[in-house]
Amino acid sequence: MNKKSHKIPAVFAALILGVTAIACLLAAILIPAMTRKSIETQEAALPESAISAYLQSLQNQDIEELYQTSLLVSPHYNTLEDYRSHLQALFEQIDLDQIQIAPVQQKENQWEYDLVSDGKWITTLTLAPINGQWKAATNFQEGTDYRIEVPEGISFTVNGFAIRAEDCIEQATAASNFSGLNDLSSAPEVDHYLLSNLLSEPELQFNQSDIGFIQDALSNTLYVGKITTDSELKARFIQAAKALAQYPTRDGSLSAITSMTVTGSDFYNRIKTMDNQWYAAHNSAVFKNMTVHRMIQQSEDTVLGNISFDYTISASSASRTYHCGYQLTLLQVGSSWKIAGIAIDNEMK
Repeated sequence: MNKKSHKIPAVFAALILGVTAIACLLAAILIPAMTRKSIETQEAALPESAISAYLQSLQNQDIEELYQTSLLVSPHYNTLEDYRSHLQALFEQIDLDQIQIAPVQQKENQWEYDLVSDGKWITTLTLAPINGQWKAATNFQEGTDYRIEVPEGISFTVNGFAIRAEDCIEQATAASNFSGLNDLSSAPEVDHYLLSNLLSEPELQFNQSDIGFIQDALSNTLYVGKITTDSELKARFIQAAKALAQYPTRDGSLSAITSMTVTGSDFYNRIKTMDNQWYAAHNSAVFKNMTVHRMIQQSEDTVLGNISFDYTISASSASRTYHCGYQLTLLQVGSSWKIAGIAIDNEMK
């Protein structure tokens, strides 16, 4: 019996070959693409991938991207301008292609890596997983820590960022400028915030227009309170400053200071036992340029402010002018405002 043969029409055969060729071509394109995508996904899951991306952004001078990433990796209050200037200073004259990396330590879900060039440490990067991908940010070491003390009910921002609750280290405790009192029951209660590693002085904005701050004369503590221009308080600052300056030159008495001071304080204990070895006889003592700077009230019965002046001591043969600056904390006791603390800053302007 003869077998019947079937021939595929030439047109149809050509069509099949075409479809097959296209399928092979698509497979050749898509399979590597899927493989590369898979590899890229796997690489992004490795901590070291963040460093490569960091250095690439640095190479491209995409500082804003690095800045935004830094806010996710390790939230901070630094401005873009500060971040940019410090980052550029770190890598100035550094060959990015020659940078070496070395793991430092692991903290919970974060890693720290050192960047090194020519055997010299450049900076430390903090690496953290963000939405399934590792990201890197510069861990600046040269910043300054600031403490902010705020009465209850005052909201504020730092360099445009809302203050974070986790940065509050103490709540409703005595303001630091009253720490020298033996009895803290009259001290205003404030919330204490610690801002770490700021690259410049912070700019504070408040939810009330009559709120301001004064920096402690001896530290990086910022005291927040209601701004006042009360003339009675201003006169008391001037009176207190004169009494404090006149006592060491023997143009005033200890009793004058005692009458306007909270005697249960370390300040009073120091001044009443002061041994003035620098006294020199003179004919006159004159105050000039007496200036009361900003005053704030941390509570209704307390006030903090700065006052500066020139104090000229004249003898028959010569005279000398001293520029003085006092930061005074006053507490209302009964109907009188008394000195509860003092810090001296003779560079105050």
